[in-house]
Amino acid sequence: MEKNNSSLNTDLRLLILEDSLHDKELMIEQLVEARFRLDVTHVDKEKTFKEALRNYKYDLIISDFKLPGFTAFGALAICKIICPEVPFICFSGSIGEETAIELLKEGAFDYILKDRPERLPHAIKRALNEVKENEALQKTERELLESEIRFRQVAETSQEWIWEVNIEGVYTYSSPVIEILLGYKPEEVVGNMHYYDFFAPDVKESLRKMAFEAFNERKLFRNFENKNIHKNGKSVILSTSGSPIFDDHGNLKGYRGVDADITERKKSEDALRQSEEKFRNLFYNHAAVKLIIDPHTGKILEANKAAASFYGWEIGILQNMNVSQLNDLTAEEVRIEMDKARTLKKNHFEFKHRKADNSFVDVEVFSSIIKIGNKEYLHSIVHDISEKKKVEERLKLLNRAVESSSLAIQITDADGNVIYTNPFFTTISGYSFEEIFGKNLRLLKSGNQSNSFYKELWDTILSGKDWNGEIQNKRKNGELYWVRSSISPIINKDGKITNFVAINEDITEKKKMIEDLMVAKDRAEEMNRVKSFFFANMSHELRTPFVGIMGYTEFLHSEIDNLEHKEMLNGIMAASKRMLGTLENILNLTKIEFGGLELNLEPTILKDILDRLVTEYQIQISIKALHLIINNHDEELVFYADKSILTEILSNLLSNAIKYTEKGTIEICSELEVGDNDRVLVIKVIDTGIGIPTNKLSIIFNEFRQVSEGTARNFQGTGLGLSIVKRELNQLGGTILVDSEEGKGSTFTIRLPIEIC
Repeated sequence: MEKNNSSLNTDLRLLILEDSLHDKELMIEQLVEARFRLDVTHVDKEKTFKEALRNYKYDLIISDFKLPGFTAFGALAICKIICPEVPFICFSGSIGEETAIELLKEGAFDYILKDRPERLPHAIKRALNEVKENEALQKTERELLESEIRFRQVAETSQEWIWEVNIEGVYTYSSPVIEILLGYKPEEVVGNMHYYDFFAPDVKESLRKMAFEAFNERKLFRNFENKNIHKNGKSVILSTSGSPIFDDHGNLKGYRGVDADITERKKSEDALRQSEEKFRNLFYNHAAVKLIIDPHTGKILEANKAAASFYGWEIGILQNMNVSQLNDLTAEEVRIEMDKARTLKKNHFEFKHRKADNSFVDVEVFSSIIKIGNKEYLHSIVHDISEKKKVEERLKLLNRAVESSSLAIQITDADGNVIYTNPFFTTISGYSFEEIFGKNLRLLKSGNQSNSFYKELWDTILSGKDWNGEIQNKRKNGELYWVRSSISPIINKDGKITNFVAINEDITEKKKMIEDLMVAKDRAEEMNRVKSFFFANMSHELRTPFVGIMGYTEFLHSEIDNLEHKEMLNGIMAASKRMLGTLENILNLTKIEFGGLELNLEPTILKDILDRLVTEYQIQISIKALHLIINNHDEELVFYADKSILTEILSNLLSNAIKYTEKGTIEICSELEVGDNDRVLVIKVIDTGIGIPTNKLSIIFNEFRQVSEGTARNFQGTGLGLSIVKRELNQLGGTILVDSEEGKGSTFTIRLPIEIC
């Protein structure tokens, strides 16, 4: 085997099967002249021919027809086995037309006579061109085949339906997926059905029209959503995309495209949309104040109606605000708090938030992370805790009050076991909270109160009522002490008693003081009774002699003519009358104190009493040149009263008015006040006398007290008159008040409830 390279840049790798070196050189010469750059292998035997074919790849084979041991037919047969794609040219002497034709039929590319070597380059070029064309065609066919295979594999394995329709909309191709999507086999569809045959009846016409409009535009279309009916009757929503198919002349042949089943996606989208609508409704219409906040910037992205109502800004304004504009913290402090919420380190906050009116309110904020798309936001729920804060402050105050109270406070469970005591409990009992916690309060029992006492206590509080009373307890050191206790049950919403609260006041010293006071009171009352008995007896014993003295004085006055002596007798008579009046007052006071004053209610006319008093005191009034005015608005009024006591009351008041008035007027006026359920007779005795100093008004109704007291007093009297008046009015159910100013006179007002006859 001989190798011959005519150029380093080879255009033609050539295998020559030739037993004549002259003919070989002739061929090479022709090809070089034709400007071929050659890489030539020369063989002349069958064996070396086969070896060359197996070891090298050649662009062309040139063979003589007749060779030692075999012919061109044998060589061609070998080539068809080893390298059928390589062109085979027979270069030989005359072999006859029939042989040449047979050789061409067997696969030889051409037959060149050795006496026409100039044809060889042209034949080779033609062969090489044909090889290139065949290779290109084969490549195209392979690629087309591969494309078809890929297309069919994709079509058969894809979950999308691949289809083609002609210009009338009739299917010319359908992938098997149609059976999955719509229940039809491809053969049922291809050539038989239009693309719009699957459309749902309610949208069929509108969708068909839209599809044909797209076809007429001869353009690519994408994501055309359409509702179709499955063979089993259910609805299937498809998303269709297609591109036009044109022939070689640019005429529209039809459309090719794909359909994807988006039924579940549409359901999900609908569900998502409904969910979003539900979320928006829940968000915007929720009664709680809600905000959606960008945790990185603090911008308020969403605010609900409750937020607008709470803060006082419209939703649109809130959505253009930053959360730092609501907070009383600095922007940096707000950022730190948002970072805590964003990183889930904290989700509960308490702030002071500003409202549109620039007032601040305490709020409690619960923040959680929500995802919208791929971004995280803060979902913040805001609660107004102003009242809660106030309650907490009140509870703190209450706690401080309880802790610092001088009352012992205990709270127990429903069985009476201690769960709380304040410090003062330790003060009075000697037990610390740690010592008494969990123990029953029966630990404090003194043993001096009966079982029935404690049974009544427990029966009361277990019935849901408060118990109030005094309990004797025992201190830790064994000492006894008294407490005034108030025990209240705490009842839950189900009506069940859950706890008891006991508030105890240490009354040990107070109780001892009261006992001492009771002893003193009994002693004082006894002394008062002795005093009253003494005055009563003395009044009785003294009254009889004074009556005799007055009788003898009156007798002597009528028998003696000496004027000086008569004046002396007048003095004795006046002194005796004054003393007798004093004794009468003492007797009356004694009767009232001992309940001996019996009422005699009878029809009474005030005018009659006043007329009698005017007559009785007319001389005294005339002597002092006073002007008496009677202003009785109801002269015909008849009512039930003790006529004697009422006369004595008015007599005392009129007598005092005359005594303490040196000039001017005395007025007695009366009127009837009529109420819904009662009638009150109001009688006023008004004088222009000396009046009463303000600091003396509080004593004038006390026994034996006067404005002017002592031995050098200006006016005589015992100081019993007004005291008796007040006590007698009390017996009648009435009252008396005084209004007076020193130097300007006094007004005594009687208010007496009466029953009209």
